[in-house]
Amino acid sequence: MELESVKTDLDEQLKESNKTREELDQRVIELREKYYHQHKEKFKLLDDLCTAYYVATYKEKKDRIYEQVKDVVSQLSSENGQNLGVEDLANNYLDNIIINLRKDVPGQKDSQYQLFAYLVVGISPKSISALMNTSVSAIYTRIHRLKESILAIEPKNQERYLPFL
Repeated sequence: MELESVKTDLDEQLKESNKTREELDQRVIELREKYYHQHKEKFKLLDDLCTAYYVATYKEKKDRIYEQVKDVVSQLSSENGQNLGVEDLANNYLDNIIINLRKDVPGQKDSQYQLFAYLVVGISPKSISALMNTSVSAIYTRIHRLKESILAIEPKNQERYLPFL
């Protein structure tokens, strides 16, 4: 009887411990997402500047906006003295999403992973085209190709990447 009682107590403690761990894991996920969304706002400014650059018609205006974009990119890439790029930001706050994409969808050009990182942090295809010095239609084509590659992997892994495309 005593052995059965000890076993029951241990089972209850294990259940409580697992419940607490699940709650903590969920809280970590929530905090990561919150922090990610706060950083995403920084990239909104970059996105707005790139959009303005793309639609500007006068060379002077483009040159001025271009300098502003360069300043924002510089600020975003050196936070607290660290070289924190877009891929690093996405990895840090979304559970190594770019690292896992590289594993799940190997053989892509680095620029494809960079494109995905830009999409993850919320930069629009039009702005990405300015950052990557290519046409908007080429960006959409590359997004489509990347989506096709992602659709070729296991469905459980697809769910992680598709919402960003």
